[in-house]
Amino acid sequence: MTVNTIMIVDDSPEDRLILETLLNDAYELILCKNSEEAFESLNTHPKPDIILLDVEMPKTDGYETCKMIRDNNKFDDIDIIFLSGHNSTDEIIRGYDAGAIDYVTKPFDTDVLDSKLKRTLQLRSNRVELKQQASAANQLVQTVMTESGSLGNIVNFLRASFTVNTATDLLNLLLGTIENYGLSAVAYASADSMEESASTNGPVSELEAELLKRFQNYHQPFFEKDARLFAIQKNIVLFVKNMPVELDKRGSIKDNLMILLEGANAKLEYFDQRNARSHKRAANVRDAMMKALSELDDIQALEKEHKRENMNIFERMVNTVEESVFSMGLTEEQEAELIGILQQAIGESENHMNQGLELDERVKKTVVELTHAAKHATE
Repeated sequence: MTVNTIMIVDDSPEDRLILETLLNDAYELILCKNSEEAFESLNTHPKPDIILLDVEMPKTDGYETCKMIRDNNKFDDIDIIFLSGHNSTDEIIRGYDAGAIDYVTKPFDTDVLDSKLKRTLQLRSNRVELKQQASAANQLVQTVMTESGSLGNIVNFLRASFTVNTATDLLNLLLGTIENYGLSAVAYASADSMEESASTNGPVSELEAELLKRFQNYHQPFFEKDARLFAIQKNIVLFVKNMPVELDKRGSIKDNLMILLEGANAKLEYFDQRNARSHKRAANVRDAMMKALSELDDIQALEKEHKRENMNIFERMVNTVEESVFSMGLTEEQEAELIGILQQAIGESENHMNQGLELDERVKKTVVELTHAAKHATE
């Protein structure tokens, strides 16, 4: 059990003896006959909890001694109770102004003295407890402020990630957020349709890239060695080079890193699904174009055959007309005019069919170009 220490400062040997007799069994005592002895003890021995200080002493009285003690920050936690043969209001106020917390009059009433000492020690205990609580509260505030800042980093990252459209931009955003924690890191993202890496310190070295790839399928979310830490998610690996050594700070950062990586991983999965859908759409377009190209080939072959058949029909018609002209009794000029009309009609019909074939070629060329583009879009 801890024994409280009381310093008695009184120039009266009789009063010192009385107080020693009253208090010796309950407290550890330090006896001083004047201010000089009191300060010598205060500067060379452990501090007392309470000082019982006589007001009326030669050279330096109690009021001046109290002020000198209060002016020294080292003694802020010592409680001072004045001892005096006087009990006027003015003296009590003067003692309060000097820095004392209570007043005991002489001759001493044992019960009053005991009560005042116990009350002072209780208040002292309460003060120490409140100070500890204040310190703990201050630490909690600092922790909350730190966590609040960390939460702000996470919220800002998640908000900004909604506007990111590429894995490269996402990794740069992630590393920029991680730098807010004072960390140096390398990130690697890999999925079916992408593979990207980035660093807070310039290009990613070959060794760093190799390490990140090896940890991609690691069975735990973290791998730690000294100040280095690998944080692993399905599509992303983060290599931190300078983790703090303090366990509480390290644990907090790890929690924040995992939230950031989970958000980044979700975005990467979206990128991968988006790319897969894009490839599927491109493949569907390519298939449709290939089918259209095949159908155009068939149509073009049919049109060529149709043209040849039309030409044969026109030739047979011209021959038939030429053979029939002789039986119509037409003059040579009329025969030539009729034959010319037929040949002009045949020529115009042939030109029209050729223009249709040229249009088919242009359509076919366009389909080929679209098919080529769709093919490359899926690669």
